[in-house]
Amino acid sequence: MKLPFYLVCVFESFLTLADDDDDAGEHMRGTRIVDEHRVCGFACHRVTDIGEYQSDSAVYSGHDVMSKFYNHVMSESEIISEILQKNRDMNNMTEKSGEKDRL
Repeated sequence: MKLPFYLVCVFESFLTLADDDDDAGEHMRGTRIVDEHRVCGFACHRVTDIGEYQSDSAVYSGHDVMSKFYNHVMSESEIISEILQKNRDMNNMTEKSGEKDRL
């Protein structure tokens, strides 16, 4: 079932040197991790063609980024669920919308 909402998210990260202690076992397998990405921020935007439910992008940069991101996504999920639970009249079909559905 097609839903009129989706989230577009992007993460900001930087490379840091990996801990040498953690990759001791990797040397035996012929690989060695040199750098790792550290997430330092995100931006998330709710996309919909329903004007009244469009919102500004959420942007966060700081500590505990992934927890903040997951909390934001869960919050968006609750908001979208509430919107979708409302009974609304369907838009009338037009010739143009009928052609779009057939493609």
